Amino acid sequence: MLRNGKGFSLPEMFLALTVLFMLCLFFIPAYTHLLKQLKQLDEEKLAIQVLYEYLEGVLVEDKGKENFHIEKEGILYQVKWNTEKEICIYHENNFQRKQFFCEIYYK
Repeated sequence: MLRNGKGFSLPEMFLALTVLFMLCLFFIPAYTHLLKQLKQLDEEKLAIQVLYEYLEGVLVEDKGKENFHIEKEGILYQVKWNTEKEICIYHENNFQRKQFFCEIYYK
C-alpha cells in the first residue's frame, strides 16, 4: 500500500480508478432507467386521474357519453367509449409511444 509514507503507487491508483469506472458503468445506466420508469409512472397516474375526473363528471353531473379530448401538462389525452360499458384513455408519452388504459364502466 504505502511505501515509506510517500503516497499511492501508480498500480494502486489504476486499480482504484478501474473500480470507480466499473461502478459508474453499472450505476449510471441503472439510474437513467429508473428515471425513465418514474416519468412513465407519473404519466400513467395523470392519465388515470384524467379518466377518473371524466367519469366523475359523467356520474355526478350526468354528462353524455361522448368522446373527449383534453390537454394537461403538455400531453394530449383522448377519452373514447369503445362499447357502451368500456371506456379507454389514449395518450402519447414523452418517449413518443402511444399508450392506453381501459376500464369497464358500471352505473
